[in-house]
Amino acid sequence: LEPNHATARFNLATVTAELGDLHEATAMMEGIVRDVPEADNFKTLAILLFKQDLHEASIRNFERCVQARPDHADCYCGMGNSLIKIGRDSEALAAYDEAVKVNPN
Repeated sequence: LEPNHATARFNLATVTAELGDLHEATAMMEGIVRDVPEADNFKTLAILLFKQDLHEASIRNFERCVQARPDHADCYCGMGNSLIKIGRDSEALAAYDEAVKVNPN
């Protein structure tokens, strides 16, 4: 695997997660995010962290996602889901509201 081939690394992390090794997939995505700090990479890392109940870290990566791409409604929704999990309901509602603002459909 070519270490600089971001798409191949992303696909390997995705397959690793699908095979059930969320810890290893997360480590792979952390490396990808370091090398290619793009919104969808932050989103994928945030989802992996969410699936492991690492909600604070998940929120940080959803925040990085919307900083990179403020119109990314999925990241606002994911952030809201993580916020709900840790009892930050009013912040979750604000995140969901933002998702609707950037994508009313």
